[in-house]
Amino acid sequence: VQAGQNAEQLIHVKINFKKRTNSFELENVESKIVDLNEYKEDEALLDLTYYDRKTVEHWGKEILTNKDIDAHIDGLDDVITKPHAFTQLLHDSIRRKFDYDISCVHLPTSGETGLSGQITNEALYNAYPHRDVPSKLTLNAQQITTLLEYSYSHTEFSRCTLMITI
Repeated sequence: VQAGQNAEQLIHVKINFKKRTNSFELENVESKIVDLNEYKEDEALLDLTYYDRKTVEHWGKEILTNKDIDAHIDGLDDVITKPHAFTQLLHDSIRRKFDYDISCVHLPTSGETGLSGQITNEALYNAYPHRDVPSKLTLNAQQITTLLEYSYSHTEFSRCTLMITI
């Protein structure tokens, strides 16, 4: 099992089942976090992925903005209560790559202070909780309303700061 946004942890999971007549019964689950630093790098694999790693490195340095932007975030209320340069950058990036009429973006990672200056792919990647691939959803009006109501129901003020409770 890979865990963490960037597969930062590897976990070995051993699951034992007991066979029943028509089913299986869970008997035992053992898990162990693997220290990736204990493994030596595989030279053959490094050679095989050399050009892939160079491509990712080049992609990370690619600049996304034509001019410097100020997308500083002072708190969650910054990006929820009004239009914000950070979320607009995310929407614009999605629209630049995919021809979608509507885009939805997550909130910045917890504690994120935002971005400023010329933004690279790497800076945006590290500042934003993401899935491995874009998702395309078809939602009707009731489903959109339900999603919005659920999101708002988990948003509250605590010590004069907007917080998410989930």
